[in-house]
Parts: sequence; C-alpha cells; structure tokens
Amino acid sequence: MPISAHTVNDTIEQLKKLFTYLKAGKKKLKFPDEPTWSELWLPEPQKRARELLGDEPDRLDDSIVELREDYWPLFEFARATGKRKMNCVDLEWPQVKWDQGVIKMTG
Repeated sequence: MPISAHTVNDTIEQLKKLFTYLKAGKKKLKFPDEPTWSELWLPEPQKRARELLGDEPDRLDDSIVELREDYWPLFEFARATGKRKMNCVDLEWPQVKWDQGVIKMTG
C-alpha cells in the first residue's frame, strides 16, 4: 500500500520541528545540509464534501424512525447545518447567541 501525501508531509513537518528544536537548543547545532523543507512537500488532494446520493436521503429517514424523542433536536440541527455528530455534541452554550438567533461554531 503506498504512503499517502498527507503522511509524507506530516513526517516532513515533524522532522522540520526536530531540526528547529536542535538549532535553538543549548548547543545551537548547525546543519549545513539542511533540506529546503518546502521543496519536499507533496501536493495533497482536496477533501470533497460528502453528499447524499440516490436513495440515501430516504434510507436515512427510514433508519431514524425509532430515534429517541430527546435526540430529535440534535439530529435536526445536524441535518439542517450539515455539521458532523461530534461538532454538534461538542457545542457549548457560549457559542449559542439566542438574542441574534445564531450559533457560532468554530473549527
């Protein structure tokens, strides 16, 4: 299985941080052959938004028929905003602006 561009770039970033740490340390190490980090980065594919296709919306509706009643507001919020489950679960009261009718989510 090939290594993904994300894995390569993450490893390069960790090595770059290690070099930076060693250069700033007590001994102030020097690396005359330090790579040009930006030249090593690989292009990463853009993430695409996942959309419901074909009969998926109907199947989703069918699967939630037995959803607990107290879960409906959270489910409807997630469905209306397109936010993932954990974004909704991690929502905190300071993000809810009742007077403005807005929920400001970060990230």
